[in-house]
Order: sequence, then structure tokens, then C-alpha cells
Amino acid sequence: MTGLTGKTKAKVLEIRSMTSSAIDTALRIVTELCLPVFPCSDGVSTNTKIKAPLVQGGFQSATTDLNQVEAWWGRFPSAAIGVPTGMVSGIVALDIDVRPNKDGELSLLNAGVELTNSWQVRTPSG
Repeated sequence: MTGLTGKTKAKVLEIRSMTSSAIDTALRIVTELCLPVFPCSDGVSTNTKIKAPLVQGGFQSATTDLNQVEAWWGRFPSAAIGVPTGMVSGIVALDIDVRPNKDGELSLLNAGVELTNSWQVRTPSG
């Protein structure tokens, strides 16, 4: 994720390491980072696709309303935490796949793009 300062990134990592439940993490993301959240499928506890929004409106329903966050995670206690990207959060996301015959990260490097000041997450597709 780009668009966030190193201080904000450090705070997110601190929040993740200090909380024991999804609801605690979601509430801290809202209160400490002022970012809206919405619940997403963890791909295990619901019969929905992993990362699929669990509420009507999906990312457009993301909120900083603590009562709503508590209600959502009361209903979906193991939900993954979604944070919308774009103007509402100031977060820009870039999905770069790495496959045996096509390496998106290498393609970016060859084009002169380095993502050194960003968050990176490994997923099953790279």
C-alpha cells in the first residue's frame, strides 16, 4: 500500500501485533488511524469467496461508525477486515501477480518502478 506515511504503516503493524481478535483490530484501525472498515469473508467460516464483502454495498458501506463496526463483527466474528482504497482512505493498491511465465514484479522493475516504500503482501498467486 502506498500513500501512507511510515508512521502510519508502523501503527498498523503495532495494532495487528497487540490485538487478539478481528473486532479489536477493526475498532483500533477506525479509532487510531481514522480509516473506514468493512467485513470480508475469511474464506473459511462462511460459504463465500475469500475476501468477498459480507455486507450489502461492499466497500462502499465501509464506515468509521464504531456501533456499526461492533454490530458487523458481532455478526461475523472471524471476518477479515476490509479497508477501501482510493480517495476515502488515501490508500492506493496495486495487485501484482507472479507466475512461472509472467512476473509482474520483475516487469515493474524493468519499467523503472520500484515499490520500496510500500506494504507488500504475498498471496497464493504471488
